[in-house]
Amino acid sequence: MTKEAGEIIKDIKKRYDEDKDDWSILGGKDSKGHYDTFIAQPPRLWQIKSEPINPFQAIGLGVGPTRNIDEEIQRAVMKLGKPINFHALFPQPKDDSAIFVRGIERFSTTATNRLKKEYDNKQNKVDSKLTKELEELVNKKYPSRKTMYL
Repeated sequence: MTKEAGEIIKDIKKRYDEDKDDWSILGGKDSKGHYDTFIAQPPRLWQIKSEPINPFQAIGLGVGPTRNIDEEIQRAVMKLGKPINFHALFPQPKDDSAIFVRGIERFSTTATNRLKKEYDNKQNKVDSKLTKELEELVNKKYPSRKTMYL
């Protein structure tokens, strides 16, 4: 089930507060330029697909947790990529609060694409659905972005 990124982060924070061990973040870009962020605490894995709206704000949707990937493969792929600082602010849709996330993530488009390929066909459909729903959401909330550079 697709949810706003803030809702996904709220669920992740709740789990993180209960168990702070063995978490990792992997980021990359998909073929359409959207950011894919995978947050893992094996065997659980969440995916957030987002698009920057401006230098200070992004809009995103996500799914998870899912468990349909081999845990060894997940651990290996999540360690690929270049370590970079990660920080993001996720407004909470149901109230006036926000969750600030920061730490070290690994960034590799090759690794995020590999992780998506390790999923079964059902997950590939989920990624396509996330892309479609994100593009629809961006076009609905920010219609001027479609013709911004024409």
